[in-house]
Amino acid sequence: MMKYLNKPYDLLEIEKFKILYSFGMWIFCFLFLYIFEPFGLYNISGLYKLKIISLYVFSGMLISVIHLFWLQNIIIKKYTLRNTILWISWITFLTSISCSIINDITSNQGNFHIVGFIIYMGIIFGVTIIPMSLLILGHYIYTIKKQIKISSQINKKILEKSEISNGTETITIEASNKRENISLLINNFLYITSADNYIDVYYLEANAIKHNLLRNTLNNIEKQISNNQSIHRCHKSYIVNMSKVDSVLGNASGYKINLKNTDLLIPISRKYKENIFSLLNR
Repeated sequence: MMKYLNKPYDLLEIEKFKILYSFGMWIFCFLFLYIFEPFGLYNISGLYKLKIISLYVFSGMLISVIHLFWLQNIIIKKYTLRNTILWISWITFLTSISCSIINDITSNQGNFHIVGFIIYMGIIFGVTIIPMSLLILGHYIYTIKKQIKISSQINKKILEKSEISNGTETITIEASNKRENISLLINNFLYITSADNYIDVYYLEANAIKHNLLRNTLNNIEKQISNNQSIHRCHKSYIVNMSKVDSVLGNASGYKINLKNTDLLIPISRKYKENIFSLLNR
């Protein structure tokens, strides 16, 4: 179990998850509180009941939004399974404290009781943090299995295809000043990566990997090579020669391309995944 906790896991980077957690879960909580009336809610009714429930939900939603859409980008440096569980648990812990305070104010005339607080926190921990951690672990295992299966299918397709030779076809990578352009045989071109205000072009020369730094942006290069069937963008920081793809690796942090002649693993972002997989499955 421990060896999996430090594995890459990008659940917290998925916008749909953050939106669903921040809003969808709290809509569910509103309905749950209103229907089942825990924490003494059965003693109140009408508009006052709606106000109290809304206060519970708003505090939890506010804590979730602040942590998922702002603080996590500052605090979390590496997205792993352990950090994901700890972060969600921390959000839940803070939410439970806010709900406990609201409960004391509305039900106990503002009086704080340590025993009641511990019991309250224990209930929140048992019904939220433990199930949420199990759900995250289950999603992690499901994601790994799914991505390994998809990458295996793609790799089978890659093996079935022989490398398409582009003969003497060339590609020109233009610099912004037009004076440092690079012309390469497509068969020798590997990939381009961004480097601040420059791009770094990697290619084969005499069976060795060379690279050349040019002042330009990947967006400009992407427009230049838009008509080329072999060269495509796969990530905000990478453009690759698809005819040089040796295999695709999948894990809980996403998919990566392994190019022939290099050990570098190039990430495939969600934005370009569908197009890249379509090209590889042809």
